[in-house]
Amino acid sequence: MTAFTMKWLPNSTCLKTFCLLIIATALIVSCATNKSFRNAEQALKNKNWDVAVAEYSRVLATDPNNAEVKLKLNMVKVFASRWHYEEAQRRLKENKLQEAVMELALANDLDPENRAASDEYDRVQKLIEHNAPTLKPEEPVERPMSELPTVALQPEFNPKPGVSIELKFKDTSLREV
Repeated sequence: MTAFTMKWLPNSTCLKTFCLLIIATALIVSCATNKSFRNAEQALKNKNWDVAVAEYSRVLATDPNNAEVKLKLNMVKVFASRWHYEEAQRRLKENKLQEAVMELALANDLDPENRAASDEYDRVQKLIEHNAPTLKPEEPVERPMSELPTVALQPEFNPKPGVSIELKFKDTSLREV
């Protein structure tokens, strides 16, 4: 009976090697994930949206249940989409239709809810199909705040020159503020 038991139980050297291999693999994956996360955070800080999207996507591939990474990935996708849309507008002003349509396609892929990019993509595609020699740029349409994704909204403070700012705090002294 003892001989039978020994056959299916791995010897201690084999078991130790297997455990070390599992631990080493886990450490390598963890280090790679941490490096990707640090790279993504640095790209976010530098407003390098495409790199941030790629790095957060790598982190999410190894840790698909990470809510923070999911949120940040969605946020940087919106910012990247806006950047590509603005880049497309610059290309359109230079009458570079093919480059503009590629930027608009990227903007649509990153944020399918970006209606301005989607509409502009359709418009430029029609111009390319009809071999339009010149392009009249459309005036940008201001979207109401209610249409913008809430994850991308960040408060901005743009005071008008020459206008004083008045702050009021109810039932609070200046020291408490």
